[in-house]
Amino acid sequence: MALVLIAPVLFVLLVGTGGGWAPLLAPAWTIVVGLVAAVGAATLATYVPLPATGREVGCTSCGAVAAITVLGAGWMLGTAPHQPYTALLALGMVVFGLAQRMRGVGLSCAAPTAGPTAR
Repeated sequence: MALVLIAPVLFVLLVGTGGGWAPLLAPAWTIVVGLVAAVGAATLATYVPLPATGREVGCTSCGAVAAITVLGAGWMLGTAPHQPYTALLALGMVVFGLAQRMRGVGLSCAAPTAGPTAR
């Protein structure tokens, strides 16, 4: 549910940061930014605690790196508006962040996996 709510908002923010809405002028860029938004939203959704898990909201610096990759992707898109290669770099950043969360690195933040949190 969090993914569905976060993805469109993140897409609008990333498009705004990356030079504005131009699907006819930069269709490849627009598609890649859509992927960045989807993967970034999936990453951010892993920070939402699952119901009845009692997880704490705070994060260690290791656990926060994945969320920072979403911010980094936005910055990356702003450095060269409407450039597909820059969008691919941004996609790589958020894929790294999601992979980090899925591997269980920095589980001191709410995460989709069960078990004790690492400190």
